[in-house]
Amino acid sequence: MRRCSLLLLLTSACLVQDPQWEPPAEGPSGTSEGTTGTSGMDASTTGVTPSGSGSETDTMGSTTGSVPDPQVADGCDPLGELPADAIIVGPADNATLDSVIEGAAPGTTIALEPGFYDRSGQPILFIRTHGITLRSTSGNPEDVVLDGGGEGTSRLISILADDVTLAEFTVQNSASNLVEVGGEAGTILARPTIYRMRFLDSVNTLLDVGAEERGWTDDGSVACSYFGLTAGFRETVPSCGGLAGVRLSGAARWVVRDNTLEGFWCSSAAYAALTANLGSSDTRIVRNLLRNNHRGILLGGDNDGQGRPEPDGDQCGTPDGVTWGHVRGEVINNVIWVDDDAIPALDSMIGFWHVCAGVAAHNTSYVTLPTFNGIEWRYPDTSVTIANNLISTTLQERNGAVALGVDTNVVGATAADYADAAGGDFRLATDSVARDAGIAVPGTPVPHDHDGNPRVGRPDVGAFEFQP
Repeated sequence: MRRCSLLLLLTSACLVQDPQWEPPAEGPSGTSEGTTGTSGMDASTTGVTPSGSGSETDTMGSTTGSVPDPQVADGCDPLGELPADAIIVGPADNATLDSVIEGAAPGTTIALEPGFYDRSGQPILFIRTHGITLRSTSGNPEDVVLDGGGEGTSRLISILADDVTLAEFTVQNSASNLVEVGGEAGTILARPTIYRMRFLDSVNTLLDVGAEERGWTDDGSVACSYFGLTAGFRETVPSCGGLAGVRLSGAARWVVRDNTLEGFWCSSAAYAALTANLGSSDTRIVRNLLRNNHRGILLGGDNDGQGRPEPDGDQCGTPDGVTWGHVRGEVINNVIWVDDDAIPALDSMIGFWHVCAGVAAHNTSYVTLPTFNGIEWRYPDTSVTIANNLISTTLQERNGAVALGVDTNVVGATAADYADAAGGDFRLATDSVARDAGIAVPGTPVPHDHDGNPRVGRPDVGAFEFQP
């Protein structure tokens, strides 16, 4: 039996599969006075690099000076100068780095000088003090490398305090997760920031928020960072099931923006490159690039009863399980690009499982390989909005889920709809079928595109508004 969440019933006549939302007045796209085009989806602006390589800008997320959508920050500028009282350490201090962090006062900045820090056989770097910033001195993530040596069964860094920032260095090569955020069961951490970081190579999740102890973490940010799996490391991965870039478990109000997630696949099925599950809520996934992954973005998941109860009370009604997979949440202005024919049996590129009032709007997905689907919504308790997405594959309702706005999407898009699909430029071609094909999505304004250009008149479908 199909069911709608209370929240969607209140906002959009949920029992109608595709209500006749009123489109904006007709008008050409991209003709706003003073608007200029941008560099599009080339390597210098999106962070796409061959696996395991790249320059400082290549390994960052989107670096265009975009105008933020409501309440989503923008920009990927370096942090700049160190505070005068920063503690500066170098590779020679590697063996005592854990003690330096443990002994730091609240609010301290610990700055890592350029070099290679061999963390194999070294203690986990526990950050238990509020307000600690761990960053590089140079601002270039490639200058500082913390390497786990591919050994052990523990993470390299564990965040166990509020207001902690990791910025502008590389963590890599772990036989477990690279970074975990979250404390013991029953605790709630707040406001961690992951900014301009570089995460490479782990057999599990590179950034695991919530981890396995079911300690929740709220109001975090992951921005302008690179998450990748290199070809050489991929060959050593013993099991693909836990392989992922970012996983948020029971997390509330996180923003994941302007990142690149690349190469999350191996010989068998991998997990989604970017996941928010176990009762996470109000996640905003905005302006990310997902490149050559087995599976893309997943809100929710199989409901195993271990998730976080809905934080804001019973607005969504009763889920199929003990808790929702995800409550609300937005997936907006992201680009998914898959063209590596070595990847076996692609799964869904965007998915919603056991989700109340989620939204996927203005995403572009260009996939040249056989794919299970482009966007899916699954299970009878799922009720979502799927609108204004431009995809090369298909949309799929599964197991009695409900979606609004399905007819506003463009499916089956081809290379001819883009400026240069083979080169990764997914700005719209002059005669693209996506031009002026969208609607204003009720309750979810998307006033700017991936590059910060305003959406003018009747909006274009996909992540980019046409620029003449």
